[in-house]
Amino acid sequence: GLPVALALGGAFALALVAAIGAWSLKPAPPPPPTWSDLVPPAGMRFVSQMSGGHAVLSPDGQRFATVVADSANVRRVMVRDFGSAAASIVAGTEGAIYPFWSPNGRSIGFFRDGKLIRYDLDGGALTTLAPALEGRGGAWSRDNVIVFAPTSTSGLNAVSAAGGDVRVLVPDSLRKNYRFPHFLPDGRHFVVASLDSSGASRLEVLSLEGGEPRPLPLGNVSGNAYFADGLLYFWQDDALRARRFDPRGMKLTGEAVTVASQVANARLRGRADFAVAAGCVVYRHGVAESVDQLVVRDRGGKVVSRVENRSGLMDLDLAPSDRAVAWSQTEMGSGKTDVWTHDFDRQTTVRLTFSGTADDPVWSPDGSRIAWQGPGGIVLKGASGAGSETMAYPTTNDVSPSQWSPDGRTILFAGPGERRLSDALWSLDLETGAARELLSAETGNARFAQLSADGRWLAYASNESGRYEVYVQDHPGLRGRWQISARGGIAPRWRRDGRELYYLDYDGKVVAVSVTARDSSLTLGNPQVLFETAMGPKAANRTYSWDVDAQGTRFHTVEPMRREEDRQPLVMVRRWRPGR
Repeated sequence: GLPVALALGGAFALALVAAIGAWSLKPAPPPPPTWSDLVPPAGMRFVSQMSGGHAVLSPDGQRFATVVADSANVRRVMVRDFGSAAASIVAGTEGAIYPFWSPNGRSIGFFRDGKLIRYDLDGGALTTLAPALEGRGGAWSRDNVIVFAPTSTSGLNAVSAAGGDVRVLVPDSLRKNYRFPHFLPDGRHFVVASLDSSGASRLEVLSLEGGEPRPLPLGNVSGNAYFADGLLYFWQDDALRARRFDPRGMKLTGEAVTVASQVANARLRGRADFAVAAGCVVYRHGVAESVDQLVVRDRGGKVVSRVENRSGLMDLDLAPSDRAVAWSQTEMGSGKTDVWTHDFDRQTTVRLTFSGTADDPVWSPDGSRIAWQGPGGIVLKGASGAGSETMAYPTTNDVSPSQWSPDGRTILFAGPGERRLSDALWSLDLETGAARELLSAETGNARFAQLSADGRWLAYASNESGRYEVYVQDHPGLRGRWQISARGGIAPRWRRDGRELYYLDYDGKVVAVSVTARDSSLTLGNPQVLFETAMGPKAANRTYSWDVDAQGTRFHTVEPMRREEDRQPLVMVRRWRPGR
């Protein structure tokens, strides 16, 4: 036989060859993730979530679309191709909000002027598919069905991507406030968020065929979620997280892992600033909400004073004396919102409510009490904070007080109309506790009711024409009607003598219109822009984020402490996987 050493050497050589062969057959380790910043084209800025901008990735993860604004604040969809790094501004998409991709990546859906619109990238054809007064996201299935949320307080509708009849998937009457759906791989089921009036979201799985929704057991999430590469991606507690998900059994398994921390979230829109598709993640760093300040300007726009804050502010109402203001204030992180008052003379800020779900404060005309929307309806309390709360109008509807009437007898508020979900204007009789529908827009929302000091004229905003405009009607008859704004307007406010009416345009500029009343008719001046503000998305709130003093000399606006242009760039991550 062979010498032992030679036999062992031959065996070792064979083992070495086998090991080398096995090693060479092992797959190479996947390349590590890459992280890079995405910035808008020169002279452009990414539009914020609150204003209808968000990044969406094409299904193959090779392109992303978002809304950008130019120096004139004209918004258009931008598409960036990661392969070539080229960015193109899509002509014909002026005014677009909340874009979403078709499965083949050749078309984009978006919302504009109260409509759901399809844009074909190969040739530029625009097709209006359905009414959508305040679109809150859409999803396009591989069978060419688009599911969309037509308003901020609605159920869900479906329509063919080729157009045709609109089908109601979830009726408005369920008051689920659905938004930002995303299809799962079978093309029939989709993940969608249900948002309550406090801004808390729940994720559910629904089917195009109907049936009961399946809630996903996740707390403190945002409204958008994406399924990709076996994982469900969602925002939770200020972070972007991913968790294993079986789309057939609709089951989450294992623990959630963090993809990125400190991811921006627009709680009031129900959407965090991230998107996921095919091994690509795009997100924006940021805290949960904006930190805001109260800015006081004179009639020429010069800043007179500021009240800085460490929270998010909205829902502003000046006391009748103009010496104090009430606002609702949202805590960072928790998202809890309560009503506070601020005394300008003493420079003190006092908390009035403690429920964590209180907003839309309005002062009584004598300044002694404040009403607001609480968790169970419209609530009253002494403006000093002393005494207990009184429930003036119990309701589970989302109602937004806009004014305590000058005669002190009623509170005007916006809330779901009697026959349809869109908001109507209501009047609550404080003596009887009964509410009656004052005015409904036939084809849209009516909001921001404001009576003149003598009670003769009712100003409000309605989007029945496809965008919000400000109108005035005689009160209580509501027989005549005058359009006040020229090119879009919201949130009207009267000067105390009724001789001037102010409103915000879509860019947050303050506009004044002179008003002369004779008997039952009005003579109106041309709208005059007084000054620009830095309100940004605050201008487009459903409720008032500004007010003016009795003489029309001091204008109070809620503005972010940081301007939108200072917002951080989007971050792109390629090839992210758990554990890497």
